Amino acid sequence: MATMVLGVDIGTSGCKAVLVDGRGSIVASASRAYPTRRRPDGEVTQDSADWLRAMAQAVRECLRGSGSSDVTAMAVTGPAHYAVLCDGEGEPTGRVLLSSDGRPAVVADELRARIGQRFFEITGEWLTAGWTFPQLVWLRRTDPLRWERVRSLLIVKDYVRFRLTGELATDPSDAAGTGLYDQAAGDWSAELAAEVGFEPQVLPPIRVAAERGGRLTDEWARRLGLPSGLPVAVGATDTLSELISVGAGHPGDAIVKIASTGTIVCVTDRLRPHPALLAYPHAVAGRWYTAAATSTAATAYAWLRGALFSEDSPSFSAGYERMNALAGRVPPGANGLLFLPFLEGERTPYWDSDLRGAFLGISSSHTRRDVCRAVLEGVALSLRACRDTLAEAGIAIERPVYAGGGMASPVWRMILASVLGLGGRLAEPQGPAVGAAYFAAALVGVAPAADGDFLARPRSVPVRPRATWVGIYDELYDVYREAVSGTTSVGHQLAWLGRRSGAS
Repeated sequence: MATMVLGVDIGTSGCKAVLVDGRGSIVASASRAYPTRRRPDGEVTQDSADWLRAMAQAVRECLRGSGSSDVTAMAVTGPAHYAVLCDGEGEPTGRVLLSSDGRPAVVADELRARIGQRFFEITGEWLTAGWTFPQLVWLRRTDPLRWERVRSLLIVKDYVRFRLTGELATDPSDAAGTGLYDQAAGDWSAELAAEVGFEPQVLPPIRVAAERGGRLTDEWARRLGLPSGLPVAVGATDTLSELISVGAGHPGDAIVKIASTGTIVCVTDRLRPHPALLAYPHAVAGRWYTAAATSTAATAYAWLRGALFSEDSPSFSAGYERMNALAGRVPPGANGLLFLPFLEGERTPYWDSDLRGAFLGISSSHTRRDVCRAVLEGVALSLRACRDTLAEAGIAIERPVYAGGGMASPVWRMILASVLGLGGRLAEPQGPAVGAAYFAAALVGVAPAADGDFLARPRSVPVRPRATWVGIYDELYDVYREAVSGTTSVGHQLAWLGRRSGAS
């Protein structure tokens, strides 16, 4: 075990740390969860101090699991759009808004009506409430005392790295995620920063992801059990890190992922702006990655487990194993039961935070196993809508990798591949923390970074559609699209009633 690098993912629900050796194998891993605060007024926030505590615990457990502290470099990754607003001492001025926080929606609507086209021209993105840009305008208007204290803006991984090293920096992918980045110029947009009310010095310097973003301070070296002065790479978003983890650096490479949310991400050779998609710079020069996302994926299965299976399957893993077994006994189409997975609104292609989930076609003959199958199929159908939106933008998925925790379920893999009609591979190791470790490896020269193959490509097994299911799911997808159209107005009314009752 000559050389090891450390990757840390500050994820939506918890922190994961992995130690990777020079061959690209995971030596040890650990994770720690942290809470998200959700309130009836639409608030969805986290405390950045929870990230730091979870990271310290996960890293130390990783080191214990490896039996060694011989680490040569590290990197951190995390979601785009989650901005930490710091004061002059580098301390957070308050809780961090997640992209699903609904409170800035009204401000986003107003900004889109006034400058939406100009925003699209500069950023290549359609202006919605999930971007940092409208969140900042909302905060300036609703909490002016907090706003006056803001001296720097840092996205998740940049804030954590700042605490580790004392240096401010970001990379192009996270810069793009703020909605303050000029994609054509490759730099911050002075026009959009002025719209927010930011002076230029509030935004951090932009560096290449595999460059050094500082060295570990004495204090954090002690807390983590790592060498003082350890080099820390700038890093990138969790999505780009995951692309790197599976060697996806060439046009047509793609990831199809079921995690808390669902995504399809494809590498392109040029920026392809589309109002229903997200586009960011890749770590490989001259390439971008375009993402289509569904808001609720594995979260829907977790909701179902808590609602129907927590008592008879108290074990976390046993609950899902039972649900997968039940779903596997049901034919495609769930015996006429359809699930719309809009538990937290929807992103691609609707970008509508007030869409609401539903079970349609339910009858007295349906059982829990039909419900399990319908939930798996509903999430897959929402990803089919993502795939079709990418196709509308002229983006072809040529070499997909199936990824995320949901792909541990063989039946869900088969359903998803059949709904998409798309064969691919399941790669191991994979994930944002692994990709972060590869950036660290590139920083210290363990692996090349020029063409996207940061380390040897991971081992993989094929994922294939089931031919007899593909036609059935084509028909079901047409029903799904009609169901979304037919229930949108009802969902909006129920969302409004829910907010009103929650505020009373």
